[in-house]
Amino acid sequence: MTLKAYGVVLAAVAVLGWASVATILFGTSAVAAGRTGTLLFFVSVGLAFASSSAFVGLVLRRHTIGHEAAVAASLRQGVLLALCAISLLWLQAERQLTVLTGGSTVALAIAFEAIFLWRPWKSR
Repeated sequence: MTLKAYGVVLAAVAVLGWASVATILFGTSAVAAGRTGTLLFFVSVGLAFASSSAFVGLVLRRHTIGHEAAVAASLRQGVLLALCAISLLWLQAERQLTVLTGGSTVALAIAFEAIFLWRPWKSR
């Protein structure tokens, strides 16, 4: 997949994710409908947030670390942020840990990106 095609796919997923979030929040009361609606909302938020940040990361990185490395880094970032967002939002819904949820997501994302951009296991 070329870099432009990958960028278009990420942008499309981000738009669909945010549209789904907006539809759930403003169009229906799915969040109030129980666990299924709440889980659907959290998955939508995780997908939208992860694809948006992966797209921004791809755009920012493509000139600094090369095309293949930019795609790999944005994929890692997207997967991590989707998992963090979904799991931590679910934890927040169950136990009301709002501050811990936000702080943990940011800390994990920063640590993950720092490790994979720094790559201490590779010699220079």
